[in-house]
Amino acid sequence: MQTAGGRVTAIAEDLWGVVHTMKMPGGILMETRMTVIRLADGLMLISPVPIDDPLAAELAQLGEVRYVVSPNCWHHLYLQQTLERYPQSVAYGPPGIKVKRPDVAFAGQLRNEAPACWQGQVDQRVILGVPDFNEVVFFHRASKTLVVTDMVFNIQNPRGWKLWLLLHFAGTYKRFAFSRLLRMYVKDNSAVGDSLDHVLAWEFDRVVMAHGEVFEPGARAACAQVWSRFRRGREALTHAH
Repeated sequence: MQTAGGRVTAIAEDLWGVVHTMKMPGGILMETRMTVIRLADGLMLISPVPIDDPLAAELAQLGEVRYVVSPNCWHHLYLQQTLERYPQSVAYGPPGIKVKRPDVAFAGQLRNEAPACWQGQVDQRVILGVPDFNEVVFFHRASKTLVVTDMVFNIQNPRGWKLWLLLHFAGTYKRFAFSRLLRMYVKDNSAVGDSLDHVLAWEFDRVVMAHGEVFEPGARAACAQVWSRFRRGREALTHAH
């Protein structure tokens, strides 16, 4: 991957990532990625990270920030400060986010149908069956890229023994995998499976996630394998086209 700037990393055409190291409870250091998509009318920031002046200058070279997206009910910490930095932007979030963030003025709730502002460019799907989480995953059509947040991990170079321990416990240590910790929040396996069937119908070649290295090629088959526990008894969509 080529670097578009100091912190902004090019992933594909009109698609970038910005990695931020966050300090979790217990002093665990974990990297999280903001995904940047250039739409016809500006930039879409998925899972925003703190944006200082140098990073803002890099993003300005790519376009004007128009949409700030909380992709699930856990990745919302920097929504308000991002909106304040970009007063011309609007926020979108998943079902249930308004309960956690009543301070944020959302322009709309993310549903299975994309809002008009990015319809035809980015598809999306709400992962049902995990009501405390409600992740929305995205498919960037032009680059054939699936953008997820916590639906899969791929941390190959963890920092520190505390993260090492957490990843081992979660079953995601140096693995492209679905976290055991998230599995504890699943209320309806069938609903999750139905949602993932729709996701796997998209013909994506790579996966960009919040936690871990971009995965390609063979991303669609790998996702089908990782999510197979939710899709037992269904026709397997395992070959990428």
